[in-house]
Amino acid sequence: MPGSVSVRSFFERPAVTQRRSGICRGRSGSEAVRRLYAGPAGAALRTLSYLSMHSPLSEYWLRHRVYDLRGAKQILDAGCGAGQLTRHLAKYADPDAGITACDLSYEMLLRARKRLANPAIRFVLGDITQLPFADESFDRVTCGYAIEHLSDAQPGLAELTRVLQVGGRLLLLTTEDRWTGHLTARMWNCRTYNREEFRHLCHEQGLVWKQELSYSSLHWHLGMGGICVEMERRRLTSPEYGTAAGLDEKKWEENKAVTPRENKEFSGDWKDEPLEVSGP
Repeated sequence: MPGSVSVRSFFERPAVTQRRSGICRGRSGSEAVRRLYAGPAGAALRTLSYLSMHSPLSEYWLRHRVYDLRGAKQILDAGCGAGQLTRHLAKYADPDAGITACDLSYEMLLRARKRLANPAIRFVLGDITQLPFADESFDRVTCGYAIEHLSDAQPGLAELTRVLQVGGRLLLLTTEDRWTGHLTARMWNCRTYNREEFRHLCHEQGLVWKQELSYSSLHWHLGMGGICVEMERRRLTSPEYGTAAGLDEKKWEENKAVTPRENKEFSGDWKDEPLEVSGP
């Protein structure tokens, strides 16, 4: 059963929990992630999402407004992959909402664009640690199973926070350090996160957890699906944020000293203007 000594002792190896060389990355490992998803693994992602029931069950959250898109004007799916979440976002968002799908892999964006065939969706090439969007561009952001490819979640969380409006909601899904998470880490050469440690990382960025989700009661009891959470962006300088995040007085004073980050300049493959994917 999940959490038993025999299962956890087999899967909880430091190389998996912390990083897998060449894939789990900071910015230096971006090319390895691109190669991974450009190949057969990326091509199979859509099918695997249905076999795991993640794609159809995540639609339930949007259809029943568990993650509520009503009133959202600009929505970003960061690390969109094959467009599993993007499809649901386009289906349940308000008709006048703008939908942007962003991914590190050009090949995955082409797959998502061909699969969804929706001219209203903008497909943009971008790295989750260096998103090509201005501050507070979106009032809803989703990020499904992408941040586990970072050896350190902080740069990715910082960017997701930067492009999200204050008061906006982030739906984030990632692998957890339970037995199914370690299986996933081995299959996809990524890492896992401890739930409470990850909550703390989010709070340090001004992301307050509003509700923890699960695909089903079976998924929850078997430790499947990982960390699924809806968060709200708060201002780091707000006393209400310090209380909600459980920060002590010293940490809150440190956050008060943080100045808003300026729009960053993009280097390497990333342009000052978003690189949109078009074509057949």
